[in-house]
Amino acid sequence: PVASVITTIGFDHMEYLGDTLEAISGEKAGIIKESRPVFVGEPKPECIEVFKVKAKEMNSPLYLIEEPHQVHIEEGCCFEYKGEVIHLKSLAKYQAHNANIALSVADNLRGVFEIDMNIAIKAISQTQWKGRFEVIVQPSRIVIDGAHNEHGMQALVESIEVLKRPRVAVFSALRDKDTDGMILDLLKVCDQVIVTHFEFYRAQSLENLAKDFKVISVQNPIEAIEMGYRLSDNGSLLITGSLYFISLVRQELIPQLRKDGVF
Repeated sequence: PVASVITTIGFDHMEYLGDTLEAISGEKAGIIKESRPVFVGEPKPECIEVFKVKAKEMNSPLYLIEEPHQVHIEEGCCFEYKGEVIHLKSLAKYQAHNANIALSVADNLRGVFEIDMNIAIKAISQTQWKGRFEVIVQPSRIVIDGAHNEHGMQALVESIEVLKRPRVAVFSALRDKDTDGMILDLLKVCDQVIVTHFEFYRAQSLENLAKDFKVISVQNPIEAIEMGYRLSDNGSLLITGSLYFISLVRQELIPQLRKDGVF
């Protein structure tokens, strides 16, 4: 590889990576290659220190990428890159972070590849990532986002103010994730949260999702989405959680609800 890129560090897959940010960063730093540049978008000092040590050990140039300036939302997220305003199709602020890293890497590799930054900027402004803050029904009436862990959910919550109220979330996730923390995050920014279950051997039970939270429990996911759509009338429905759940929603449940004339 000509370069290594590390976007952000969060608590996930801790049974393999460790239970501290330093330990997880140490595992992630394993992608740093001898005498090859490494680009890091993670701002936390304890993580950066780990990457500095590993980069020095591998004789690898280290580039710390700052957060993009003047991120704002219009019809899509916008941010400044070297004085130029970059318009994204996504409404998610976290995609400005990701796009800024991608452009920084491309810019720095122009000596390795023939890269036209005008083309790179045009391409990235046309990019869509299905299943991540993806608008299914316009205008932002139904949004799906595979925020499958606490780190992803926090990133999602930072962008949710663009969604019109009332905001209703339909949520389901895997049992090895911090589902309590994710539901608490949703309750802070949504007017109602519906928890549901989907058929997968690692899926969290409906009972454990609901617990003592002020949420609505609906066993059948298609009924949960239909209820969420009704409750969010003239507002926004957010469907989020496990990537397995989002895949089911996107490929089967949404088409079925459209066929049934629900929306």
